[in-house]
Parts: sequence; structure tokens; C-alpha cells
Amino acid sequence: MPKMPPGCPPQQEICAELEKYLEPCACGGVFRKGSNPRCPSCKKPLSAKAATRYIETNAPGTKKGWRWQGNWHETYCIVIEKREVHDNFRPK
Repeated sequence: MPKMPPGCPPQQEICAELEKYLEPCACGGVFRKGSNPRCPSCKKPLSAKAATRYIETNAPGTKKGWRWQGNWHETYCIVIEKREVHDNFRPK
């Protein structure tokens, strides 16, 4: 993993300076600052507002008062239909 560029906060949306170090997704997509997760079926961006209902419905913390922030830019990771990407940094 490359050293985090200055001004790139950890555990949030990736910063633009980090994009060049990332491999493309196996689905053909790319990881970019400002991008929304996409539907695996139709490839359209997922609505953060609509996602609030199913994220909070399935999150154990909701019963204890937790609420999702309702946006993608403060999200560290998300798994959609069991699709995950790990360590997708380009080789040095």
C-alpha cells in the first residue's frame, strides 16, 4: 500500500491523489473520489437516500440508536451482494 498523500483522511472516501494507485474493479468499473456504488445488475449509481432504509434495517446498531449518515463520501467500505475488493493497489 502506498503512503497516504497529505490531506487524505483514512477510513473515508478515497482522495483523488490515491486514485492512480488503484487497480480497476474486476467488473470493469473504477474507484474514484466522488463515485457512488453501483447496482450490480443495471450499473446505475445507488441512491444514498434510498440505501438508508436497507442499511439501517440490516445494521445491528440501529436497535441501540445508531443511524447511518446517509451519504457515500463518509463511507469507508461497502459490500453489495457479497461483492468485495481487497488490497486493490497497483504493484509497485
